[in-house]
Amino acid sequence: MPSSEPSRPRTRGRVPSALLALLFGAVVYLNIGLVTDEKNVNTSLAHQSEFNWNKVEPTHDLQWVPCYSDQQCARLLLPLDHDIPDGPTTAIAIRMIPATDKENYRGTRSGKDISRVLGPAYDVLSFDPRGIGYTTPLASCFDSKSQRDIWKTQEGHMLLNFTDASLATYRSRAEALGQRCAVKLGGEWGIGRFAGTAYVARDMLEMTKILGQEQLQYWGFSYGTALGQYFAAMYPENVKRIILDGVIDGHSYRRARYETDIEDVQNVADTFFAFCHAAGADKCVLYESTPAKIRDRFYAILDAVTASPVAIPLAEPPLVVTRKALAEQLFEATYRPIYTFPVVAATYHALETGNATALRALAPSIVSPTACACAEAGPHAAVANEARWAVERLTAPVAAERTAHPLLLLSNRFDPVTPLAQARRTGRGWGRGAVGAGERGHCSTSSPSVCTAKVGVLPEEGATCEVDVLPFVGERDGGTNGFSEEDRELAEA
Repeated sequence: MPSSEPSRPRTRGRVPSALLALLFGAVVYLNIGLVTDEKNVNTSLAHQSEFNWNKVEPTHDLQWVPCYSDQQCARLLLPLDHDIPDGPTTAIAIRMIPATDKENYRGTRSGKDISRVLGPAYDVLSFDPRGIGYTTPLASCFDSKSQRDIWKTQEGHMLLNFTDASLATYRSRAEALGQRCAVKLGGEWGIGRFAGTAYVARDMLEMTKILGQEQLQYWGFSYGTALGQYFAAMYPENVKRIILDGVIDGHSYRRARYETDIEDVQNVADTFFAFCHAAGADKCVLYESTPAKIRDRFYAILDAVTASPVAIPLAEPPLVVTRKALAEQLFEATYRPIYTFPVVAATYHALETGNATALRALAPSIVSPTACACAEAGPHAAVANEARWAVERLTAPVAAERTAHPLLLLSNRFDPVTPLAQARRTGRGWGRGAVGAGERGHCSTSSPSVCTAKVGVLPEEGATCEVDVLPFVGERDGGTNGFSEEDRELAEA
């Protein structure tokens, strides 16, 4: 962050009204703080295996059943094609944390921590968008998780490089996967035609109405920011409060142009050395007297692994640590540096010292473990041989001169996959949107800040909040010692 004191958004009460509205969306995120990119798919409902979604009867209205101890779940039937209401359907898996303060009820939102930020007067709702998680039919190009894992292993340990055969291999694999997906997901009523972002935005509108709320309150993260922009462009009069967090440029998203998405990855990764040094030897096991020396030590370990990959035979399953595995671990760590940089440091220290016990414990954080999961991935829609893709698309600009309420845009100063520059470009298309920048990582949740959580009104363009926690270092400037009990709860959330 700049050394000068940042301008701080004005606050009011416990939670910003803009945030609250957004969160409904949250609930109905629609509460869609649903991040559906592959890296974050483990946050979807599908990975909450302690509840049997297959036993929830799909209905055309919301029939809630108890789930996950204190929550409510439902499967909502909506048309695959909203223009053919009596045709085939999709069953949207929806999960809600009910409001506890019904007397001051204010709408719907999403997530336990979000619920703590918003307070007890909101329902918090999330759902699996079309094609993923426990929403059916499932858009999967593979018949099981094991089949997908086997496909991934065939890539081997090649890093993409323009100077060797890896580029041709990656391209051939992409073509093979694309052809397979066209067959698996295609056909007149195949899910491939009906899983586009415009369809999901329409689903959000229908869910909002079924919940008895004419306008959307929504907090969208990552891909959810593209979904929020589609919704606002398609239904500007139905916008109540929308927060776009970790902003994707909607125009680039629609054109499938991602060349600027990772421009800040190196900036985030490089802070590893600076924060390790600032934290000291007690908090960073790779500490040296200067950040440059930490960098040299880090790359010396990486080069040693490149020359001689390290086996972890007693990991479950056993694995070999390669340069590619470490590169992927570091990239994933840039999403949430506060939580994951120490794990990266511990990994490199264990490799440097040959600590087999530590490496065995760290193995799941180096390479995602695989397990036998040969059951069917889930029900697919009927498939024909010839793929015909999505029939409903947003052809108008991904923007609107005016929405019923303004949009709040949040992006970190350095985000590895949704750079701040994208948020600034996006804000210009919405007139009244603003950008609130955090520090490093993907979305505001990776840079905890009570200041951000307490935004009361739409801030000035470019307003920023100081973060409360730093990688390795921990709490900054006395931490939460001066916070009220309420603010400490917010900081924890």
